[in-house]
Amino acid sequence: MILIWYLGLVLASWAIMGFILFKTDVINED
Repeated sequence: MILIWYLGLVLASWAIMGFILFKTDVINED
């Protein structure tokens, strides 16, 4: 159970970081 929670948090943080990097990249391109 704990392992599943850990993997979920890792994936969520990866998604958030990727989203932020993607948004900043788009803003810089403008």
